[in-house]
Amino acid sequence: MNLQQVKNDLLHSYQRLWEHPLLTLFTASVIGVSLALPLGFYILMGQLMGFLDGWDADKRITLYLEKEILVAEAEDFVAAIEQLPEVASVQLVDKQQGILEFTDRLGFDETFRLDANPLPHVLIVNPAIKEEQPLRALYGKLSELPGVEMAQLDLEWVSRLSAIIGVGWKIVIVLALGFSLALVLVVYNAVRLSLEHRRQEVSVMELLGAPFLFIARPYLYSGLIFGFLGSLTALLIVQGVYFWLDSSVENLLALYGGSSTGLSVDWLSSMSLFCVAIGLSMVSALVAVYIALFPPSQY
Repeated sequence: MNLQQVKNDLLHSYQRLWEHPLLTLFTASVIGVSLALPLGFYILMGQLMGFLDGWDADKRITLYLEKEILVAEAEDFVAAIEQLPEVASVQLVDKQQGILEFTDRLGFDETFRLDANPLPHVLIVNPAIKEEQPLRALYGKLSELPGVEMAQLDLEWVSRLSAIIGVGWKIVIVLALGFSLALVLVVYNAVRLSLEHRRQEVSVMELLGAPFLFIARPYLYSGLIFGFLGSLTALLIVQGVYFWLDSSVENLLALYGGSSTGLSVDWLSSMSLFCVAIGLSMVSALVAVYIALFPPSQY
């Protein structure tokens, strides 16, 4: 079988599918929706993982010094803490700078003054480590330093988000398996229906001694076309939804100091989707033809 024959058979199978356009469009749409859900969740989980890996804001340790400590003493604290191997850098926010930021956030103008500055000097420690347990150990060490009134390390929401993402990946797997089964059943039913419309044609080929693959080849190509059209529909659905959500996601991440690289389906995911969908569709078509020609009652 040469390449030209394959092209002719593909074209013939494509033309046969459009003899029943409503059935073809319905099948491709169902396959597209079935593939769009797991694909969309997969891309979204990858985006969340990238955001979490690049998130450093709440991995910082904030140290609130005692109010009696002077700026010079706070600078000595900075020099001492920077010597620790677990620390990348330390930023000093003195009480004067702190009160200015406080009044700016509240929207007060320059006429607003406090009789006494109630804020302490603050040290913002940027750790050189990212693992949770070493971070907690460093937090305990710094919080026990003399002159530190209070320390803050907020990793709880990061841990919760990691747990949610872990559950999300399992949901993606369940969706992928469930909707892959739906794809197989949809293509199986479509091919069986097509076979029933051409039962006499298939019977004549059987009587003439045509081999199984010769009879099955047009339906295998039909499965290939169904998989391609379904994948293309899924990509359009997912990309359309992401285009609609992109600005909202960007605004949400900006509130947490992050940024989005843009929700989109990458080439690797697209090619994987086409390969999986086409492969499952062709296998389903092959099974449908085999069961039609060799029904279980003959076993």
